[in-house]
Amino acid sequence: MSCAPPHWARIEDSPVPRKPVPRKVELVSTFLVFQNIVMAAIWVVFAIIKIWAFIDCARQRQDAFPAVGRQSKVLWLVLTGIAALTGLILDPLNLIGIAGIVVALIYLFEVKPRIQQIIRR
Repeated sequence: MSCAPPHWARIEDSPVPRKPVPRKVELVSTFLVFQNIVMAAIWVVFAIIKIWAFIDCARQRQDAFPAVGRQSKVLWLVLTGIAALTGLILDPLNLIGIAGIVVALIYLFEVKPRIQQIIRR
């Protein structure tokens, strides 16, 4: 017994002409493709920033964090590590993703420069 559709149900043989796809549908489809590309780019950029913050934090000296008046290295490792994990797993524009990028940026632009100043002295 064949699973093919009956000869009268095939679209190619249908005497009724197919309707063209409306222009609105094409525009919406194009917009959705563009939106997906932008979201993928944001995800990649945010993930790279979060991973960079975690790796840099792991490479710093333990005693440098209290010397600059910031929390301990362990806390920054936990915060940037969680941010990196959520950056790889979750949507970058949800609440946790935004909190993770904020943590990574605080580390990279506030804590890291102070640590670099202490180490260079």
